[in-house]
Amino acid sequence: MKSNFLNLILFFSISFMYSTEIVLPGGNQQTILNAINSLNEEGGTIIINGDINIDNDITIPKNISLKFIQPHKLIIKGRVILTINGFIDSAPYQIFELKNNGTIDDCPFDRFDLTLDDGKVTGKPLNEYVTPQWWGVNNKGEVPVGEIFQKAIESFPNVGKFVANGTFLLDLTLHLNQDNTYYDFSGATFIGVNQPRTVCKKLENVYLQYYTQQEIDNFQKPWPATDIGGLINIGKKRDLTETSPYSVQNITLYGGNYIPKNKYDNALGILNAKNIKILNVNIDCTNGFRGIAIQHPKFWNLESVTENVIIKDVIQNGGVNVFNIDMATGRPHSTKNVIIDNVIGNNIRNINPKTNKYEAAFRLSSQMQPIDMNQKIFNISITNVILNDIYKGFEITGIDGILSGLQIIGSQTNWIDTKYSRDFTITNSRIK
Repeated sequence: MKSNFLNLILFFSISFMYSTEIVLPGGNQQTILNAINSLNEEGGTIIINGDINIDNDITIPKNISLKFIQPHKLIIKGRVILTINGFIDSAPYQIFELKNNGTIDDCPFDRFDLTLDDGKVTGKPLNEYVTPQWWGVNNKGEVPVGEIFQKAIESFPNVGKFVANGTFLLDLTLHLNQDNTYYDFSGATFIGVNQPRTVCKKLENVYLQYYTQQEIDNFQKPWPATDIGGLINIGKKRDLTETSPYSVQNITLYGGNYIPKNKYDNALGILNAKNIKILNVNIDCTNGFRGIAIQHPKFWNLESVTENVIIKDVIQNGGVNVFNIDMATGRPHSTKNVIIDNVIGNNIRNINPKTNKYEAAFRLSSQMQPIDMNQKIFNISITNVILNDIYKGFEITGIDGILSGLQIIGSQTNWIDTKYSRDFTITNSRIK
């Protein structure tokens, strides 16, 4: 009997030594480090079955998988970095909680978090995709999620697919600013929060172009619901610090419903980017401004180029414009090689709230004057477009390209105005 008992103890000892799974009922980063050491070089799975506080920097190696049992998560202290290089096994619920340790005095008057003292998740996980719910993003449309959604986008830049499903309220513009990423938003609806927020004077240097000389002495400034620009932008934040020719490259945004609520919001913006696709989107711009825009920062003096863009299968209702390319005068900005195909625009006759005027459904402008022949928009192809119940179809200034396969029904004024466009062709158009 004694021999059998000793054999049983030895069996369990060996089993633990070579186990490929360890269950953690809670603890801290040392608990995880102990589990990693126990799994040896062969690796295995750490099952998170209780909240674990990460108070110091820690790295999960690629031979270790983290499996989360709902509702348990990793709680990362402010200024602490959790690096994950293994596989994350979790359904779409919160598994990361990023704390703020209060060492940065964020503005008390706004909802803009500088995030410099927040906990951070990074690394090269072995997952095919990530989802924002892992960071606690509410996907029921119940609370604004702009800031935490942005953290989710930026945490794992090596993972080539980002999947979002549900309804998301945005109080800040989302910037799709990670190279070589496929954003699958086919199951997502994004809604701009229809209320202004006040931004501190101390943020002036971060968003310099939104302050005029007359406002420079004000301590606070009201902003629209999301940043001036896109509800979602492909590009980096407009902070005047970009030094490379391209903010982002090789991004695809697929699917999604977009509802910009504030009158100054675009649904989607493209900002200084290369090799971009926007496919199969629906835009409800009834209370919004524009559908899709390429607009580089007006006060950005660095060279800024957007090129090689495909925008296809777009349906938009309402708004001032369906599509807008606007290159600021006197700035080194340009747009090249853009294909726009299969677009339906309906009821595009809102008034521009900035100018109190109507605009064309498609507004493409190099902002050229007769004495300034500095064309900035090149090689534009717009095909298979139906516009119904609009103020005007096209306003084109200083571009070269082709319009083909147009149907315009119910234009309130002349359907197209063109000037200063040296090489521009219109074919196969039906105007009623």
